[in-house]
Amino acid sequence: MRKLSSGLLGLALLVPTSVSAAFQFQPNAVTFGVGPAMLQDGIGTTFFLSGRVDLGTFTDQLVWDAGLHWWQKTETTSYAFFGETSEIKTSFRDLAVSSGVKFLIPVQSPQWLPYARGGLALNFVDVSVKTTTGATTTGSVSGGDSDLGAYLGGGVSYRYSPSFLIGAEGVLNVTDADHFLLGVMASFPFGGSSAQ
Repeated sequence: MRKLSSGLLGLALLVPTSVSAAFQFQPNAVTFGVGPAMLQDGIGTTFFLSGRVDLGTFTDQLVWDAGLHWWQKTETTSYAFFGETSEIKTSFRDLAVSSGVKFLIPVQSPQWLPYARGGLALNFVDVSVKTTTGATTTGSVSGGDSDLGAYLGGGVSYRYSPSFLIGAEGVLNVTDADHFLLGVMASFPFGGSSAQ
């Protein structure tokens, strides 16, 4: 995982000078998403929320974007022992801050916009475990960690109007808390220079 992240970072630093020189910082679209998040290690499935901003363009097809996504999952296990019922509640939470590029795949239709995305993400993962017996809390522990990882995915948007696009995308996040996000996305371009 660390090698993959280092490799992507190294690749980003090797962007040709001509492409770097052509970069224009012009925020031009915001995107929001929601959908199922499939989590590793048998944690199961939950829902995620995400938001990102297109910050500028390197070329007509290559866009820099940055954003964040969040998901949380709580599992409760109950068991009875000598007539007492106890519960163990485990909560998992991840907030990821990401930055990368989106490649707009050229197609004939001006309304359909397929794309691929990739970049780096800093994940802030928290886990807490709480044990109760009856109404009494018998134990509680929590911990958190941050992890630099990578993400890769793609999707397609449909231009409903000049200021509204709707679509779907799938993104695999490769970190110590691997997860796959499959979401419905709504984008809102603004300004006259939108690459959307």
